[in-house]
Amino acid sequence: MNDEKNALAAGSGKGGRRRRSQGACLLAMCLAVFSFSAAYAHVLPGPHLLLLMTEAFGATGALEVHQRLVFPAEQGALPAPVAYDETLRYRFPDAVRCEIDTPALKRIHVYAAGEHITVRDGRLQSDAAGVFDHYAAVLLSGSREEMDERLTALGIDTAVSSLGRFAGRPLFVLGAQYPDATRPMLWIDKTTFLPLHLFVRASGTAGSAPMLEFRYLDWTKSGRHRYPMRIECYQGETLLRRIVVDRLNWNALLSDALFDIERLRSRYQPEPVPETPSAPDSKSDIQEALDAFKRRYE
Repeated sequence: MNDEKNALAAGSGKGGRRRRSQGACLLAMCLAVFSFSAAYAHVLPGPHLLLLMTEAFGATGALEVHQRLVFPAEQGALPAPVAYDETLRYRFPDAVRCEIDTPALKRIHVYAAGEHITVRDGRLQSDAAGVFDHYAAVLLSGSREEMDERLTALGIDTAVSSLGRFAGRPLFVLGAQYPDATRPMLWIDKTTFLPLHLFVRASGTAGSAPMLEFRYLDWTKSGRHRYPMRIECYQGETLLRRIVVDRLNWNALLSDALFDIERLRSRYQPEPVPETPSAPDSKSDIQEALDAFKRRYE
């Protein structure tokens, strides 16, 4: 009898241990599933991210930005950095004018209601945005739908979102599944919902070429309004240009004529077409500026 009791007790002990072990495994699996689900539950859908980002800007009315556009000395083996005073005028939510007026370079670029126009040195250059004008498309803010339209035009798939990390900082990735770095995308701060990095393809480059990366840095706040005081543009590890804001003038009084594209078309003539067909001019605004700077040292 005692032997039977001991056998039953031993069996019961083994069964109990087995059940406890199975229970522990089940609990671990449940926690793993819960952790996995919880992590992905925080990946907000693209439309929601755009809504939160536009709300975070708090931008309304008009803004005038006075800034310095700096090209590093490394470009073209220049003896010193090239710098231009530049003025941006935003009329939220659908228009921005960027203007440089110096002896070396005179340039006007206007985006208004989905249209672009560029005037350089008194001549109509094109009805398209230069690749280095794209950074302002994000800062123009506006409604979620307007932001979606602008980012889609840059090749960003706003229906795709994921979680990422940069320099130990969590962020949302709009337009790609992190860590995919081959697609145009926008990185958004996970806490403030402000844009951090914009990746777009350089005009005419193949899919394997390094994309242009705009970094929005040193965000400042005035009332409800926010704006980055420093913007840098990279291609790979190479710094192409840096923008340093001198001052901001919120609620500036801006004339509608500044953003009138038809008025610009009537005021400026297009560049003359050469009599002999030649290869299209592939120089960027940066290269034109560098050439002008070099001529000053010749």
